[in-house]
Amino acid sequence: RCEKLYQTIPDVIALMAEQGFHVIVDSFITTLKDCYAYRSKLTRYGLFMVYLQAPIEIIEQREAARGDRLKGSARHWFNQFECDEICDISFDTSI
Repeated sequence: RCEKLYQTIPDVIALMAEQGFHVIVDSFITTLKDCYAYRSKLTRYGLFMVYLQAPIEIIEQREAARGDRLKGSARHWFNQFECDEICDISFDTSI
């Protein structure tokens, strides 16, 4: 059920765009399949995908500093992202 809900997000964004809304979405998209779903459904609305990255050491420091994250979740998710190659721009947030 969670997967179906997640797959519906680009459709909801498209509906809002069709109504004239300018939408900024902060989303946790990990797989190429999901990235391509966003692209196929939202390109006609001016989709611009941004990839944020930082070295694992920096991400783990941020995880610890927040104090509300499950220890180890940063490392778990670090290598799960497949979309960096198809994003329009990438930023290293450690700089």
